[in-house]
Amino acid sequence: MTDVPREDPLPTALHAVTRAFALGEVYDRRFLAHGLMNRNWRVDTASGPYAVKEITDVPLPEVRRNLAVLADLAGDGLPVPAPVATVSGDLVAEFDGHGYCVLAWVDGRHVPGTELTLDQARELGVLLASTTRCAVMPPARSRIGPHRPRPPARPRPTAPPKP
Repeated sequence: MTDVPREDPLPTALHAVTRAFALGEVYDRRFLAHGLMNRNWRVDTASGPYAVKEITDVPLPEVRRNLAVLADLAGDGLPVPAPVATVSGDLVAEFDGHGYCVLAWVDGRHVPGTELTLDQARELGVLLASTTRCAVMPPARSRIGPHRPRPPARPRPTAPPKP
């Protein structure tokens, strides 16, 4: 676990991040102090809500590979947050020596493993098996693979929320 300071430094990079990922006008942002490895924010924009992460725990090439796999898992129909690509097609934007990624926001709450019901644990096991199966299948049977990552979907502009 990386010791991540619990301050909110995003305001200095917010404009650059939202421009790089073409997120549109920012209506609200909230620092999420409970992240373990990265600095995380919920950012509500003209194109929808997103999770913005300042990457602090993994080298950026590894993050790019992991995000490409995540995009493929989402494309294969697994319920994972889809990463958003920058306007240049990269999954990570770099500013002032910091890397940032953006993922579709997923509503919900984290349920600790000890609080899962048996049915929830069973569903989680099925999901984990599906994820593993998708990750190890030959490229001819699955779109996931180190040589064939699918580009992530671009955000689609939506109407701003009504006050």
